Amino acid sequence: MVVHTLADLRRTGDAPRRPPQPPRRPNNPPPRQAPRPPLSPLHKVLLAAGVLVAMLLKARSSPFYGGAIPAASVKLGGHWDDILRHPSFTRKMCSYTRTTPWWRGGFLSLREKSFREHVEAADIGGEHGHEPEPLDTDDNQVGGAESMAVTRCTSTQFAVTAYFCGLDVAHNRDSAEDAAKAPSVIGGQGIGESEIDKFESWLKAMHALGEARGKHPRYVYRLGVGTEGSEAGYAHVWDIVAQPDGTFYWLQSFVGHYSLPSWMRQSDAKGERDLLFETVLHKLEALRELFRIVAWDRAANANYLRLFNVDMDRARRVDKRETAMHQRLHHFSWDLACGYPAAGHRTEPLDPAAMVASLGVEIAAADEEEEGEEEEAESVA
Repeated sequence: MVVHTLADLRRTGDAPRRPPQPPRRPNNPPPRQAPRPPLSPLHKVLLAAGVLVAMLLKARSSPFYGGAIPAASVKLGGHWDDILRHPSFTRKMCSYTRTTPWWRGGFLSLREKSFREHVEAADIGGEHGHEPEPLDTDDNQVGGAESMAVTRCTSTQFAVTAYFCGLDVAHNRDSAEDAAKAPSVIGGQGIGESEIDKFESWLKAMHALGEARGKHPRYVYRLGVGTEGSEAGYAHVWDIVAQPDGTFYWLQSFVGHYSLPSWMRQSDAKGERDLLFETVLHKLEALRELFRIVAWDRAANANYLRLFNVDMDRARRVDKRETAMHQRLHHFSWDLACGYPAAGHRTEPLDPAAMVASLGVEIAAADEEEEGEEEEAESVA
């Protein structure tokens, strides 16, 4: 029997051996490459023109190019489906900053945020609180498509407002300075149920106006609630979008639980895409109940689930030692963000004071017309 050692295998391997290389001289540098000739003035002009065209094409592809409002290109009644067909709607709408003047380093009318900007601000919602959370496809509760779609409620409110009203309006509550520059609109914030009453009175006035005109104002409302103890788990923001037929979209997400597309698909499955005016009033009454609780119970949990689609008993495993201050809703805010445009329809005029002033006149005229028709019918009879 022949025994081969490891040394034999190394000496008799089948792999071809590399030919011996001549020893390299220690002071023999690699061959130098010829220096590149400098760019000619023509080449510099062509390069600059190419960069300019690329930036122009990128800017023109933005849904906000030139101050555009995405909702303006969609027919009335089609905005829900238009939002739903974009799985990353919220993340995309939030990926743009407002206009930066060219003398401050901006270009054209828009700049898209860099990936680094997103990552650095994502965990805390960014400087103004509406930056989407980072992608986390491994999250057992919210991962994959939900993570891409974004679940943070402030991000969704910003995205919906930007889609219907434009970037300037979406940013007009970022700071006290922005709020001061914003046009005077209807809205307010306060402690307790009184502010809900004001919002409900406004909705009733606008509904009566729409009934009198035969067409309801196309308005976007931004709403928010919070607790006295500033418990983030119970705070929430969302949008209500009034349709010209008198129905409403209720658009929201809830951080760590569901995204806007998931909420919209669930609403479609329940037949709750277009909410009747009476349904919105019932929801406001359920919201009032959350301002009155003395302890978290089944009724409170049911109302929170009905309004915001989160079962707090399961999601938070509510601590019985937690005081009512951390659970009971304490303050409510709302504002009329804009009157939104649609394909073939200009931006809804935003003059609430004039509209309310004309409300009584229009209703009185409608009443007189009805009385005249009744008298005419009686005379004919």
